Amino acid sequence: MTLIDAERADHLYSVMPPAIEISGGSAANTLVGVASFGGRAAYIGKVRDDQLGQVFAHDIRAADVAYDVPAGEHGPATARCLI
Repeated sequence: MTLIDAERADHLYSVMPPAIEISGGSAANTLVGVASFGGRAAYIGKVRDDQLGQVFAHDIRAADVAYDVPAGEHGPATARCLI
């Protein structure tokens, strides 16, 4: 894994072939697993008010994980991982 700046991430994302976007992250994935087995789960984390942040918020709520944190208007973009 290599940490890169936003400019490099945007470039790599733009030259990738068509891909499947899936929301995730270790904490989010764990909570989705808990919810899938009937448990109650809530995610407390911050995303930016950008496309990836909106997709993440939609996906985690669709998995029956409570997520009520408002999206940030300032700061870095929502994190992403390219595999």
